[in-house]
Amino acid sequence: MIKNIIFDLGGVLIDFIPEKYLKNIGLNDEEIKLYKKMIWSSKEWYLGDKGTLSYPEIIDEICKNNPKHSDKLRYILDNKNNDYILFEATYAYNYLLDLKNKGYKLYFLSNVNKFDLKYDKEHFKIFELIDGAIYSAEVRVC
Repeated sequence: MIKNIIFDLGGVLIDFIPEKYLKNIGLNDEEIKLYKKMIWSSKEWYLGDKGTLSYPEIIDEICKNNPKHSDKLRYILDNKNNDYILFEATYAYNYLLDLKNKGYKLYFLSNVNKFDLKYDKEHFKIFELIDGAIYSAEVRVC
């Protein structure tokens, strides 16, 4: 009998849509593709998820490794607004609540950096329903 259910966050219970933020600050489609790759596909972002780089260190390293774009990158990251990037999936809370009411223990296992995790916990009701979690940045494994 299944008693415990483990969920990932990004792309499962939380939608990660950086394109919305980048569009909101005025980038065109080509720039969105370029800067999304430079930031969220970078080894520096991975190291943030792993918990080995702080957010200011991520910004500095990404800018250092992309000097031609460093001013724009710094602007994007210094002004990053998760209200335009992270969204609780519409079904998530009610789905988890239904499982909880049926007696299942709910857990999260996710690669997430400390600064986005802080935002998530402050803004998304799904965190009220969990029995435990392992986050990559807290255990320094990704």
